[in-house]
Amino acid sequence: MAAYTWATCPTSGYGAQIPMSLGAFEYTKQTTSPPGVAPDMSLYNHNTLAYWWLHTNGNVLYLKPYLGHFETESFYDYLRVTEMWPAGSAPPSATHTYTGLLNSSTTTSVAASDQWLMNSGPTNPFQVGVEWKTDYSVAPYTPSRIVAAAPQCHGFQQPTVSHVEPIVPNDRRDGLLIGTGDTLYFGIYQPANTPLVISVDALVTTAGGDFDVYASTQTSQPDAQTAQWSAQSTRASEALWISPVSTSRSVYVGVHSYSGAGHFVIHGYHTNAVSTNRVCVEGTLSSSKLTQLKDGLRKGSATLLGYTNGNLWRRHYTILQNHSGCDEDECEVCAVDDGGTVSYGKTTSSSVCGQIEWHSGKWSDGTLFAHESGHSCYGFPDEYSGPPSGSSTPRHCGHTVMANNGLATGLCSVAHCKDGNINPPCQIGTQSNWRIIKDHPAYTFYGPDHDGYQLTGDATPVWNNETLRNLVTIN
Repeated sequence: MAAYTWATCPTSGYGAQIPMSLGAFEYTKQTTSPPGVAPDMSLYNHNTLAYWWLHTNGNVLYLKPYLGHFETESFYDYLRVTEMWPAGSAPPSATHTYTGLLNSSTTTSVAASDQWLMNSGPTNPFQVGVEWKTDYSVAPYTPSRIVAAAPQCHGFQQPTVSHVEPIVPNDRRDGLLIGTGDTLYFGIYQPANTPLVISVDALVTTAGGDFDVYASTQTSQPDAQTAQWSAQSTRASEALWISPVSTSRSVYVGVHSYSGAGHFVIHGYHTNAVSTNRVCVEGTLSSSKLTQLKDGLRKGSATLLGYTNGNLWRRHYTILQNHSGCDEDECEVCAVDDGGTVSYGKTTSSSVCGQIEWHSGKWSDGTLFAHESGHSCYGFPDEYSGPPSGSSTPRHCGHTVMANNGLATGLCSVAHCKDGNINPPCQIGTQSNWRIIKDHPAYTFYGPDHDGYQLTGDATPVWNNETLRNLVTIN
């Protein structure tokens, strides 16, 4: 048995509200032309479809949701929560669909009229399904979301953990920790010779929220004494790097609240780890400039990992100062200390991640580095027309990092590339960037296939996870 336990809560009425961010808020907002002019990147997007799961501990019987500002096109755009009973059993699956104008306030939450049954059946214990969907038209609204939930526990609650939830690699799972000491356990398969990155990203917590992560192949419920890997900073977001081994194995992960309650997302990323990343600099950088360069590399790597859905991780860099020139056979990154703000990325025959020319005026911009890595590592085209900056630049797809937009958080798929500002709506037709990732000969593809399932790319903000960034090593 693990040292960590499930937290308890009231068995009549509801406990204190736990902050959540469940809905449209994370997904890339709607783009307009020209960019940068209201309402650019402030309204929820067209053609979005995403599914995921929300987990609680086994003591929780119900969650009472509270709506933040909530307004969508009635019936066509919605947030849906589904209680997952086994097919053919009684009672049948219950769905809770939130659509239309449910709360006009941007400052005050409103209790929903329903509640979610979290302990609904043996095949899907302690979880509900979540879906956010919008269609191709009418989206003049700010993103809607559920901002809190209050738990009620069943009468035979216990502290002992009795469930480890298997999770699909490279797929999103959400968890709600209901108080200090609460713990959720997950299991993930690690294939032979495949690196594994565990990213736990807190979306919102109570004040002082601090979550820790423990992992083991030896026990299904690891704690601080039994874990082989752990991340125990004072932050709520944590991450682990688990090196590949020659045989496949199961890795068990515990997410534990050292203090506070809140809503997190966990990913277990099977990834292509690229460690040959030579950064060439002409001359010698000051200590402050060197720190800025390293921070930008870490931010860019985390952003690239996020928008490729874990498929690519530029994990290690070697900085070569006083380097003469920037030959593509010697340098994957040309770090140019001239204050410039326009950078370039290209594929090369000498490196799996090509070459980037990155100017110091943008070294702090991780999104730009990830954008250029899209060019250099995958050969993605730009998804905007005209110059790379300026108010006249139209975007081909509002969802994509490749549209030269620092507020974008993912990539276009065929399902939702219609939201651009030009015709045809996708520069590369039906071959979206997800198809390029899936079919790229240099890397193994780790799903899900967003094109095949007509899904929006996962927009969880792993790039804000400082512990994840610090897993990038630099010498």
